[in-house]
Amino acid sequence: MVKSERQTKLLQILKSLRCAKTMQDLAQRFECSDRTIRRDIEELITTRGMPVFIHYNQVMPDTRHSERIEVDGYWFTTEEMEALMALNHLLGKLSNGLLTQELAPFAQRIDTLLGGKAQPGLVDKVKLIEIAGRQVAEPTFTKVTQALYESKQLQIQFWNRETDQISQREISPQQLVRYRDRWLVDAWCHLRQSIRSFSLEAIQQIQLLDKPAQPITKQQLEQHFENSYGIFAGDAEHLATLKFTPYLARWIKDETWHPQQIGQWLEHGSYQLQLPYQHDPELLQDILKYGDQVEILHPPQLKQNLIKQLQKTLTIYSSDKICHSGVIE
Repeated sequence: MVKSERQTKLLQILKSLRCAKTMQDLAQRFECSDRTIRRDIEELITTRGMPVFIHYNQVMPDTRHSERIEVDGYWFTTEEMEALMALNHLLGKLSNGLLTQELAPFAQRIDTLLGGKAQPGLVDKVKLIEIAGRQVAEPTFTKVTQALYESKQLQIQFWNRETDQISQREISPQQLVRYRDRWLVDAWCHLRQSIRSFSLEAIQQIQLLDKPAQPITKQQLEQHFENSYGIFAGDAEHLATLKFTPYLARWIKDETWHPQQIGQWLEHGSYQLQLPYQHDPELLQDILKYGDQVEILHPPQLKQNLIKQLQKTLTIYSSDKICHSGVIE
């Protein structure tokens, strides 16, 4: 008997356990060793929270955890169930209501199992504020999550905003990403034969295909996406060195801009941050929002690109333009 089948049947036996059972009795029933049964039970206790314990080669009910609530072979405390309810609520908020219908049965079941024990208004005590979030069509979000769950390919019509071009792609979704108030899917692109990120709101048409998704290991994904700064993927070829004022340093010291960043305090309370990057648009965007509280020390090209952006911005507010617009008489 394979492990999964044995554990499923063992789970049913232990759910109705009222008195102690010996490892030997269970081992004989499943035609395996005492050690194998012990490992199975320990795994059920550890991974599922099953309220039993092993003592002197016997398994018996754990009355200390008898108040735990069972959900499909997993046991939770009331606090854990309340946390799941809150998480369910937050997922609905993060997806702008796109998951509400799918999550509703889950929420109803938790509420029923809690039997009214949950603290009233718990889910209303967490507030999410999203700025400039981009709306995603419900069919797009649903199809992407379905493809991820079933490990299937998708055919999409995708609008590339940089080139203003529309292309047909077949992709193998790997993970759904929530990044700066927007949804993206990291996927293997069968057209480009490489890993790509697709903004969900830029997907104009979508179809679930009856083809298995191209498998990509977690290590490959991490290596592809986590080397560079922000959403840009690929090997980071540059190293930025930023210097923050003593005032801003009190916040920056606690921020993670990149997993491989190096931070150090400088004299007079300034803070220096070094981080790798591949392309600079997103990094410049983050630097600009801190105004005169940050200085680029290296590399010179990054500093020049920042200066160019500032000069372009200043031309919009030049005195001649303001006069011609009629703001100044």
